Amino acid sequence: MGMFIAIDDPFARTIQCLEATSTNPADVYLYFTALVARLKQALETCHLPQDVSGPIPAVVNRRWMEFFVNGPSNAHRSAFYRNPDYVRSSIFINPNQCLELRHQAPS
Repeated sequence: MGMFIAIDDPFARTIQCLEATSTNPADVYLYFTALVARLKQALETCHLPQDVSGPIPAVVNRRWMEFFVNGPSNAHRSAFYRNPDYVRSSIFINPNQCLELRHQAPS
């Protein structure tokens, strides 16, 4: 049960943050990026079978592509870039690279 909670936790935290009244477009990009980082970590340490954990990266990557890459605008990325705290962030070296989310079941 703990493994499923570890996988679901990044999604629950992101949804909770996005429901805040002060959330702006930069936060959407930041929270989704954080979700991916936490999910990567959870998938690397979980011991779920490949048939259970394997489809998760594909779903997350597809949603990323739909929303941030092939979406109607770059408003979220632009707002994130314009935030002085993040303007020099390494994510801008290759902004879609962070979503190279892949999972191999532990041996």
